[in-house]
Amino acid sequence: MLAERLGYFKSENLAVTIEETPSGAKAIQALLGGSAEVASAFHELAIQMDAQGRDLTSFVSLARYPGYALVPSPTASKRVTKIEDLNGATVALSSPGSPTDLFLKYVLSQHGLAANAASTVTAGSNMARVAMLERGSVGAAVLSDPAMTLFSRRHPNTPLFADVRGKEGVRQVYGTDSYVSAVLISRAQWLHGNPNTARRLARALNRSLRWIGTHSPEEITAQTPEQLRGSDPALFAEALRASLPSFPGNASFEPAGVEAVVKVLKVFDPEGKLKTLDLRSTYTNEFAAEK
Repeated sequence: MLAERLGYFKSENLAVTIEETPSGAKAIQALLGGSAEVASAFHELAIQMDAQGRDLTSFVSLARYPGYALVPSPTASKRVTKIEDLNGATVALSSPGSPTDLFLKYVLSQHGLAANAASTVTAGSNMARVAMLERGSVGAAVLSDPAMTLFSRRHPNTPLFADVRGKEGVRQVYGTDSYVSAVLISRAQWLHGNPNTARRLARALNRSLRWIGTHSPEEITAQTPEQLRGSDPALFAEALRASLPSFPGNASFEPAGVEAVVKVLKVFDPEGKLKTLDLRSTYTNEFAAEK
């Protein structure tokens, strides 16, 4: 959105149509179905698709931290005070098999529980998950900003069980300083056939990342359309201030961050499909590396 609003696509002679989808999985479906050339999603999805024989490649890295948190309900009838209490509880997340679902399963497994110890309920909207938490209809939920910041403002005494919006939380949960999350993905065939277009896209996003790094949360908020920031600019700016470290200085991939994603995925790979996967085929710095 920033690349569009700041004119960076135009300066690269690119006519980009941005179509919103309910989830990264839907964006990947559009990519595989041919209605989109590029999808914005999490790198986990690109790796999972490659393991299934789909030839997808991430070529622009947009975030080095996943950007969500696992938080308990302050009003649930069954008191949830620690992660182990989620055994048999219900947790709200974006969708089954999504990165938020993988995050929940990994956190549960790291605390001695089965990955499916908690049942899940789908709520694509973060605000719908906040409502579930406040009604007490779920034991916990996985939230991202600005909804997470809003919830913390309303319930300052509610603890965060796991928070991977920043470096410290990523290190605690994953044991690494980075974890590649939001990326641009395309089919390898399209990248090979359109290298100049891919390079211009990456250049526009690099300019956007640099712009983010040199402007205040309030200035960034002013350039963010209301459908993304919501009706409370001050809340969005507050959430953005905490999230700024997640935006990398440039759109190139950090190998350690990619390896961290694979390490997590291997925990839930009973058929061993990832053992033979060439990690280098899932991403490339060919287009994003600034020369």
